[in-house]
Amino acid sequence: MPDTKIEQMNMENRSPKNFWREHHIDFIGLFFFLAFLYASSFHSFLFFHTLAEIFSIVVACGIFMVSWNSRRFLENDYLVFLGITFLFVAMIDLGHTLTYKGMNIFQISYSSNMATQLWISARYMQSLIFLSIPLLFIGKIKVRPYTLLCIFSACTIFLFLSIFVLQNFPDCYREGEGLTPFKKASEYMICCILILSIFFYYRQRDSFDPIFFSFIILSILFTIASEISFTLYLQVDEFTSLLGHIWKIIAYFFVYKAIIELGLQKPYDLLFRNLKQSEERLKKSEEKYRELIEDLHDVVFSISENGEISYISPAAKAFMEYSPQEMVGKKYIDFIHPLDMENIQKQIEKLSSDKLEGEYRLKNKSGEYHWVHTCLKPIMDGDKRTGFRGVIRDITDWKKMQEALRKTENTQVLIQTAGAAAHEINQPLTAIVGFTELLLMRKTLDPYTRDKLEKIYNSSKNIDDIIKKMQNIHHYAIKSYPCGQKIVDFDESIKPN
Repeated sequence: MPDTKIEQMNMENRSPKNFWREHHIDFIGLFFFLAFLYASSFHSFLFFHTLAEIFSIVVACGIFMVSWNSRRFLENDYLVFLGITFLFVAMIDLGHTLTYKGMNIFQISYSSNMATQLWISARYMQSLIFLSIPLLFIGKIKVRPYTLLCIFSACTIFLFLSIFVLQNFPDCYREGEGLTPFKKASEYMICCILILSIFFYYRQRDSFDPIFFSFIILSILFTIASEISFTLYLQVDEFTSLLGHIWKIIAYFFVYKAIIELGLQKPYDLLFRNLKQSEERLKKSEEKYRELIEDLHDVVFSISENGEISYISPAAKAFMEYSPQEMVGKKYIDFIHPLDMENIQKQIEKLSSDKLEGEYRLKNKSGEYHWVHTCLKPIMDGDKRTGFRGVIRDITDWKKMQEALRKTENTQVLIQTAGAAAHEINQPLTAIVGFTELLLMRKTLDPYTRDKLEKIYNSSKNIDDIIKKMQNIHHYAIKSYPCGQKIVDFDESIKPN
């Protein structure tokens, strides 16, 4: 289905029924113009010839004006190439018209040979132009308009010098004999070049607008018919010469339809065809990368300068529990833990070119906080920051694993410290217990001293029990202590996990 009304209208216009409905007036007009030209040939073949050549010259100059003034908007160069080169075909055709037998415009009397030489030169140039256009696509050649103007100007000047001044261009017509072998061979050579160009146009048909492609092929076919007709006459005013000019008018009519009319009336289809293709490729590329982003486990997001979320990938729903549609338009700062907010705001305010990486907590739909690692980079428009884009990774599980590892490390430190302390305390404690027992064995002790020694002995035994617990710690456990402190709970620590 077409995406826009413009594309829908273009598809409808390309149907054969609508095509003929739209162009039948032009073809009827062409028929009456050709009938008028044919009738004028009975009055004066020179008048017929002049009108026919002026028509082709005007069309060629029109092609140049359309393509030259639209060259800045054309990513594809075939229209620019065709327009510039056809200008020089028009110049040579103008020379052919002015030097035609019977015109008598210049003081110098030109024979039919010079006019025929100019004709064959123009047709060689025209056929090579048709052949070159599809080759531009195959070779991906970039057209430089001013360079092209210089090249074809030099070629045209060389041809005029060769024909008018140096007179070393091969003869094409001899009075009383007719066409020379060079002229006939050249016409067949031109036909071969045109047939070859049709082959290349067909290979590159997807690069052209369908109507443009059809009209150009028709123009080439009628040009071939014209060239064949010009191999058959003996006198320049014979019927085959007249027929050749009619075929040429029809050929230029189709060039007119392909370039001038389509270029002016349907610029969306012709002048910007390549732009449409680029937009379609860009759209496919965007869809491809959007699918890639949506398949990522990490969250890709963008934020406007005022802090609103403008895009967030579907991966966010896995831990945020919000759909992307629910999050877009909300302030990103609203999801950040209050203890992390101040630090993040300070870092973002300073961010202008370098990327920012950090860890903080985001609140999900259930009110739970998830630890995330974010890589944030500013979106710049020149020197002005317009927003941010970045990637978020949920590191909550990694944080829990870190905490578990920290607790394990604390347990190992506690066990090692407790073992070392128990060993160090046990030696002096053994001496205290031993000497206290020896003192208590004396019968001469007064009651006060005995009471104190027994308290020392009992306390020493309690310390000995604590040491034994320290030597049997299996894991790290704590308990509350007065003043809000936490201390090691030896009774829990010696129980198996």
